[in-house]
Parts: sequence; structure tokens; C-alpha cells
Amino acid sequence: MKETSVKELWKKLKDKCMTKSLENRLYLKKKFFCFQYREGISISKYLNAHNKVFANLQNLDVDIEDEDKALLLLNSVDIEDEDKALLLLNSLPDTYDHLITTPLYSKNEICFKNVSGSLINNEYRKKDKENYNDTFSNTLTVRGRSHSKLAGARVNPAKDECAYCHEKGHWKKNYPSLKGKRNNVSKVNVGPKPHESLAKLAKTYGPLMTIRLGNRTSVVASSPDTAREILQKHDDAFSGRILPDAVPNEHFELAVIWLSAGDQWRIIRCALNTYLTRPQKLDSLRGLRHKAVEELIGHVKERRDQTVAIGELAFITALKMMSNTCFSINVAGFESGEAQGFLNKVKTIMVVDGKFNISDVFPWLKPLDPQGLRRRGKVAYDWLHAVSDGFVTRRLKHRESNLPSYGDLMDSLLDYSQEHGSGFGCKHIIILLGELLLAGTETSSNTVEWAMTELLRHPDITSKVHKEVTKAVGEEGRIEGSKILALPYLHAVVKETMRLHLSVPFLIPHKSETDVKMCDFQIPKNTQILVNVWAIARNTAYWENPTQFMPERFLGSNMEYRGQHFVFLPFGLGRRMCPGLPLAQRVVSLMIASLVYHFDWKLPDGSTLENLDMTDTFGLTLQRATPLLAIPTTRG
Repeated sequence: MKETSVKELWKKLKDKCMTKSLENRLYLKKKFFCFQYREGISISKYLNAHNKVFANLQNLDVDIEDEDKALLLLNSVDIEDEDKALLLLNSLPDTYDHLITTPLYSKNEICFKNVSGSLINNEYRKKDKENYNDTFSNTLTVRGRSHSKLAGARVNPAKDECAYCHEKGHWKKNYPSLKGKRNNVSKVNVGPKPHESLAKLAKTYGPLMTIRLGNRTSVVASSPDTAREILQKHDDAFSGRILPDAVPNEHFELAVIWLSAGDQWRIIRCALNTYLTRPQKLDSLRGLRHKAVEELIGHVKERRDQTVAIGELAFITALKMMSNTCFSINVAGFESGEAQGFLNKVKTIMVVDGKFNISDVFPWLKPLDPQGLRRRGKVAYDWLHAVSDGFVTRRLKHRESNLPSYGDLMDSLLDYSQEHGSGFGCKHIIILLGELLLAGTETSSNTVEWAMTELLRHPDITSKVHKEVTKAVGEEGRIEGSKILALPYLHAVVKETMRLHLSVPFLIPHKSETDVKMCDFQIPKNTQILVNVWAIARNTAYWENPTQFMPERFLGSNMEYRGQHFVFLPFGLGRRMCPGLPLAQRVVSLMIASLVYHFDWKLPDGSTLENLDMTDTFGLTLQRATPLLAIPTTRG
């Protein structure tokens, strides 16, 4: 060793370890970009380690601003500080998702200092163990405007007519007696339950309002009149879809739920109507539904006097119905691991598709996928498509061998494909079958779980349902689907459940395909349209005691599911109306009637009606925050 002093030795080691080679730069960059927070570590220590890696990169003269522009495709922002902040957010686990948008309120850029400060403050609050309701730090904050400030609205008051006095030359906002009363919304706390937050906002700023979340403009309708304008009068203009970043490209390019309402969409809807949702076809599939429910009742009898998860049982039963309808086979049983796999993937898709995704409102973040929603969604969608693909591949081999046809939905779709060629091929069938397994299980089981929750809370209503079903069953002791459809009180219970616990609170968001003039306002093309049917269904102006479970409100009423009455839109309306309505009506009614007829139900020890959790979690659908657990006992 040639070095003769400590100073020379230190210089040698420094040059050796901190050489500005490409290898060292790549190593430190990899460490920086893959830096992940582990639960339990102090945020302060984590930030120190994060800053240390960043300082080492700077010591190597790594120009983050220049080198990472190409990598991150963010040429229009201040990469050096903003990427540091974004990568810090991306390194946090899922438990920090509720904080990820905190630094973004009413701003177009973020900085590392604000992000790290928010994380440290959050840790201090945890240590103090105080119950804060600080929605400013724990919810998404967005820019919003009243509908009089709608993007693309009128620009020349001299030619416009006042919506208040109907005189030309001024706008309603400038009318003397109204001036100053319609303040512009600057910040809106949306929070984890946007359907509730926007319903409260509509009480102040009206049933039609515009909000801006990042780069996305949205119009929110919260009344029957505005819903009629969107879903009926301007149905064609608002028939587009906003595509969430969490949905894989190959899915929304072929899936009927995300396709634009063009020729391909019409071909798929025609196939569904012909081979699945026509009354005659549904009647022919009645035996499959009864068999699945009989297996449910048999399983519950084996578990009598034990705690069961009603939502999970309803999900597996609905899955059996759909898999037998589609593939002529049970893809899962009550005790099988496959059922749990389906349940987990479906729940994942509902969460990632409906959860607020920062990449949707700040498109330049899409390459980073900061919340990991696209990655999680792709895993779940790929799994579901692989299941459908396997069944289609085996069925094609079966047909090539000239074996007898099963006569199920998959055979019908394959025949339909031969008629329409490339307009409806095997890829469309695979995606469609996956959609049916997804939509045909989640929403139905969700409604059954909420209905049983309300019946547990209202024994008098349960008694009325049981009495009605018992009278219809008679001495045969068998619940027939044809009889179920003629039970008014049972259907009043189903309707009231769908009103009070809407599965899809905003429906599936629409998009304006062209510039549209509606209610004296100009709505630009590509605007997201949200119809808050949850708010309409709980508005005291249209419903008496709207937060109470009262099936009697539907008795003697001609209010049906199909949207003739705009105060009750559980399935939407128009060309984008849910095509599964007839099937869902039969499945949900049959399951509820069977569970009430065969069993008495009670809550497990330690649970009472007073402390029964009635909260929900927001996603593409509204699910119970905690699964409903109950104990069945056989009726005497």
C-alpha cells in the first residue's frame, strides 16, 4: 500500500467508493427509485435515510433534472424537487394512501418539503393518540365551482338571457338581489366518501355544479330533473365513458362497460339481450338458479347455530349461478379455495376501479402509478381473464371434436361470433364472460348482504316477509321463481334496500361526447358526468324519512327499477342502463326469500343491534365496511 498518511488513505477510500462510474450511478439511482418505507420505522429516520441516498447521488454529480426527464417523461415540471417528492410518496405503503394527495390541494405542483412535513405531522398526530377530524390533512381537496362558472360557459352577457328574471343584458350571478349570494367554491373536502360530500355540497350550490379535480373537469347532477336531462334528454351526447387508469388497456378496449356506444358496443349488447337477459331465456335458466340456492340452504343447515358470513355465502351462490349459466360448471364451492380467490379478485377490482386515483386527475403521473392501483388492477383482471380464456379454449377443442353442444351461454356466444366475424371474436367473448362473472356476483351479493342487515335490524319486517313467502310456498315447501316474482312485500324490501344502499352511487361515470347545452349551460366535450343517484335517493324533498328503512313506501306504488321515476335509479337509465336488471331482480329476490323462509337469524354473542356497524366503503360499488356475521337457526 503506497499511502503513508491517514489523509491519503481516506482520499483513496473515498475515490474508490464514490467513483463517478456508470455502475455506481446506476446502483444509487436504483436504490433511490426503489426506496421503500417499512411499517414501524420512524418517519424522521426514514426521511434521513432518503435524503442520504439523494445526497450521495449529488456527490456523484448526478443531474437528476436532466437524466430523469427521459425516464419519467415529465418535461414540463421541475423534476429535481418534484420527482423527489413523488418518489417519496410512491415509496409509502398502502396505509398511507389517505395522505398521498394532501400536498396537492389547490396547487399544480408539489415539493419535497411539503410532503415530508405532512408525513412528520401525521406521525406526531399518531403518537399523541388524539382523535382528529382534520379532513384537510386526511382527504382529497379539490378545486370546485358553482354551475354558473362551468368551464366553457357563456362569455357575452349582452346576448344572453338571465336565468332569474329572463331579461337580456346580464347573467343571473349579476342580478342585483342575488349578487354576492352565490359565492364561488374554491376548496372542497371530498374525503373518502365523495357521494356524501358532493350531496352536502349540492344543498349549498345547487343540483348541477362543476368541480375541477386536477386536470379533470366534472359535472355533478344531484336532482331528478338534472338526471332526466343527462340520462334521457341528452342520453346520446352523454353516452361516453371516462376510462380509469387502473383498468388495463385490453379490457376497456373490449369491455361493454367501458366501450363507447358505437357499433361494437351495440353488437355485444345485442348478444346479451338475445342469450341472457330476455325473459324467455331467464325462465329457461330457472333450474340453475334454484339448484344453486338449494346448495346454499343445504350448506347453511350444516352450519346452523354457527356464525356465517352472509355476504360471502351470497357471493359464492351468485358465482355458481353465473358459472353454470356461462360454462355449465361450478367454478367454486362453499369450502373451496377457488371461491376465496374469486372473491379477493372481484373485491380488488371494485376497489381500484372506484378509488380516487391521482393519475386520473394528473395524467403526467401515469408512468409512475403512484398508488399502485394500475398494478393491482392488472393482476386481478389478468387472473379473471385467464379463467375465462381457459374455459373458452377447452370449449373450442370440444367443438372441434364434434362432441354434443352444452347449449350454455358460451356456446351461444361462439355461434354468435361466427355470424359477426371480427366484430365479435374470441377476445370479446373472453372479456365479456369475465365481466359477467364480475358484475353478476358482486352487486347481487352486495344487495343481499345489505338486505339481510336491515332485516336483522327490523324483526317486524322479517316476520312480514316470512309470512308472505310461506303463504306462496304452501304445502309444497319449495320456493318457485315464478311465485317469487308475484310477492309485493318481498319486492318492496328489495327496492328499499336498493334505494337506501345503492350499489353504485354515481352509476358508472358518463362522458360528454360533444359540446352540450343543458339547463342554460354549455358543457364542453370530454367532461366527466356524475349522476349522484345516492343523493337523490336520500333527499327529503323526494322521500319521507329517507334514511329509514321503510319497504311500505313502495307498496301500492308503480315505481319500478327501470327508471321511469327519476327519484329511483338503481340501474341507471337510457342506453347505458345496466343490462343485468332482470337477472339481478330474480337472483336477489330468490336468495332473500330462501334465507328468510328456512332460517331464523340472530347476531353473534357480543354483537347487538345498537352497535351493528352500518358504515360503507366507497369504491366502484358501496360495500359494507365490515362483513355481516350472523347465526342461522332452523325454523320449527
